[in-house]
Amino acid sequence: MENRVDINDEEEVLHIVMFPWLAMGHLIPFLHLSTNLATKGHRISFISTAGNLRRLPQIPPHLSPLITFVPLPFPSIPNLPPNAESSMDAPHHQAQLLKIAFDFLKQPLSDFLEKISPNPDWIIYDYASHWLPGLAAEKGVSCAFFSLYNAATMVFFGPPADVLSGDCVRSSAEDFTVVPKWVKMESEIVYRVHELTKYMEGSEGNQSDLERFAISIDGSDVVLFRTCVEFEPEWFKLICELYNKPVVPVGFLPPSMVTTKSEDDDKKWIEIKGWLDKHSLNSVVYVALGTEATLSQDELVGLAIGLEQSGLPFFWFHHTAQSKEAQ
Repeated sequence: MENRVDINDEEEVLHIVMFPWLAMGHLIPFLHLSTNLATKGHRISFISTAGNLRRLPQIPPHLSPLITFVPLPFPSIPNLPPNAESSMDAPHHQAQLLKIAFDFLKQPLSDFLEKISPNPDWIIYDYASHWLPGLAAEKGVSCAFFSLYNAATMVFFGPPADVLSGDCVRSSAEDFTVVPKWVKMESEIVYRVHELTKYMEGSEGNQSDLERFAISIDGSDVVLFRTCVEFEPEWFKLICELYNKPVVPVGFLPPSMVTTKSEDDDKKWIEIKGWLDKHSLNSVVYVALGTEATLSQDELVGLAIGLEQSGLPFFWFHHTAQSKEAQ
């Protein structure tokens, strides 16, 4: 049975600091968790750079007194565009430069923790801030690593202690194409080389992503997972064994549970729902490329032509919120 810790004590109002990695795919789930915790009465200090905070959805009015956005100055890094405050602003080959900039946020964050009152009870942080557990210990604050990846994915990264000791060394995409030795159950789940190529290229540097993950998890008091045990029971049990510390599933945190919709959002959804209602059950395929997939013009045109040539109805949703129906 997995270890569990409840940081949502109904009898105690907590001050919780949120410190996500500089990517919208990380900032948004951290905000969803923040809003969820705020509904239980806890106070949240949500910390990131000013540019990233401006991109976040509006806090529901009834929770805004409990959630405070805290902007930190974005450091200037050679060869990194001055306004590239998020991974969506920088190509993958500049990923390490963005992480270097992120590491420079340690001192401003330390200054904030020194001055803020009341003192934080918890800091919930991301994989890139491998230096945060040490900083939290200096300030006497408990810290929780929040994994936005499910348990099965994190199992492939390996036991943090083995990564840090050198017993688990994987330096190429091919290393992830076999079932890891610590997965004792029967499984055929592995990565394919092309799925890891860009990730491995973007992880090159003085501190690899695997090391950042390992140090961040190893130094935490508790690990939070954006998953449900029912979704991956065997993998969740295994990750608890690998980490040998309290592990808490917080659920999937769907936006509908924790955010409010604007009038424009309602209008968009009415249009989309109207289109979907014209089609029979299980007749529509949903394709999403992720928040940071950057297609070339040729790739975008090829995708559109492929959809048209399928002869099937499709719904094209552009980032400008414009839509198009094709037959």
